[in-house]
Amino acid sequence: MTPLLPTEGLTRTYESDRGVTDVEFSLDRGERLVVLGHNGAGKSTLLELVATLRKPTRGTVCIDGLDAARDPRGARRLLALAPQTNALDPTAAAFAHARRTR
Repeated sequence: MTPLLPTEGLTRTYESDRGVTDVEFSLDRGERLVVLGHNGAGKSTLLELVATLRKPTRGTVCIDGLDAARDPRGARRLLALAPQTNALDPTAAAFAHARRTR
């Protein structure tokens, strides 16, 4: 069976930092990925690479058979990402109303 999300040699380098180097993993349907590490370990960079929010220096990410570099919009439609922090706008009407009723 073809993996749902394989990465090969995923690397992102910056002028003064390695970022992420040669990350390889493979997820099948129903599996989840948890990324743990200390500050500066490359967790956010890795997730941004997988979510096509940042381009890799080299390596590949495929999502359900799509090459994420060739079709980033199509790949993003197939992803769900749950960040640790609340990514919603706290000034949105639902949140503003919830604060007033407390």
